[in-house]
Amino acid sequence: MSIESTKLEIIKIIIALQNEDIVKQLLLFLSSIDEKDTLAIAKIPAPESIDLELLKKIQGYDIEKLNQAHAAIDHDLWKDEDLEELLKAI
Repeated sequence: MSIESTKLEIIKIIIALQNEDIVKQLLLFLSSIDEKDTLAIAKIPAPESIDLELLKKIQGYDIEKLNQAHAAIDHDLWKDEDLEELLKAI
């Protein structure tokens, strides 16, 4: 995806927002960005609350896709494995 199409996607998302607090947070965030400071995003404090529906939309969360992926897993691969040993391996 090119930078121009990414910018257009961001604009579309912002236009669709109905929560004034989120729009104000975005304005504050965008106003504070220094393109020369690559850690600028990491320096911004986390919001006090996060709208779960917005987060789901941004991250592309889809319960149906998650259920399909879970159903497609071959659980027999680990049926003879010890759970504690598997966790230690991580």
